[in-house]
Amino acid sequence: SNIKSRVNRLSVLGAITSTQNKLKLYNRVPTNGLVVYCGTVITDEGKERRVNMDFEPFKPINTSLYLCDNRFHTEA
Repeated sequence: SNIKSRVNRLSVLGAITSTQNKLKLYNRVPTNGLVVYCGTVITDEGKERRVNMDFEPFKPINTSLYLCDNRFHTEA
């Protein structure tokens, strides 16, 4: 693994595992593709919480993108 920070590495591995489990719920790729966001956010109470969102976009996509960042990228 190229991620040197133990905390960051565990967070990324947890997000990947969570995403893999979410993808197991799909038998096929939806017609317009699939958008998946997964990451850890800080709640109003200051606690960490994993967020995993998946949805079919309103228009077709055929792009694959994997990013580790401090925000979710939503630009098309």
